Amino acid sequence: MTVLLAAVLLEVASWHGHTYACVETADRILIGHARGDRRIRGYVGQNVSERHDDSRLWITLPGGKRLNFRQDYLTPAFAANSRCEQVVNAAIRRRDAPAPAGLRRREPAQPPTRAEER
Repeated sequence: MTVLLAAVLLEVASWHGHTYACVETADRILIGHARGDRRIRGYVGQNVSERHDDSRLWITLPGGKRLNFRQDYLTPAFAANSRCEQVVNAAIRRRDAPAPAGLRRREPAQPPTRAEER
C-alpha cells in the first residue's frame, strides 16, 4: 500500500533543460529534478501529495497527475535566499566540509605487485 503524505509545492525552477521542484512536508523540505519542462508552476503554493524514498520523489498534483523526480540537493537552481536554496546551500556545505580529525578516509586497496605475488 502506498502512503501519500501531504505537502506544499514551495517552488519550481527550470535550469539547463531540467525542472526542479521543492516541496515541504510536515518535517522536511524535499527537492528533486526531472528532464524537460513539467509545466507545474501554476501549482506553486498549493497542497500536493508526495511520496519519496532515498533517491526518488513522486508528487501527485491536485488534479491527480503524478510526476516522478530524482532527488537532488546539490544544484543551486532556485532563487537566492529562498527556503529551497537554503536547503541546497546547506547540503553543499556539508559535502564540502572536511572530515572530522577522528575519522579518516580509508585508502583504496592496491592490487599486489608481481614481486609480492611470488
